[in-house]
Amino acid sequence: MTNQNAPEAGSESSAVVRRVLHLTLKKTWFDMIASGEKREEYREMKPYWNTLVSG
Repeated sequence: MTNQNAPEAGSESSAVVRRVLHLTLKKTWFDMIASGEKREEYREMKPYWNTLVSG
């Protein structure tokens, strides 16, 4: 099992940290994102999302 937060092997900067943000999506929107039809997902900036994104 690999650590998803660890820098990728061979990356130029060992300071790069990848974090995973889990979002709940309805099937309709997920299918559009998966097919490439919808390229971005927006959420209203509220304290809850600030905490998740900022850490």
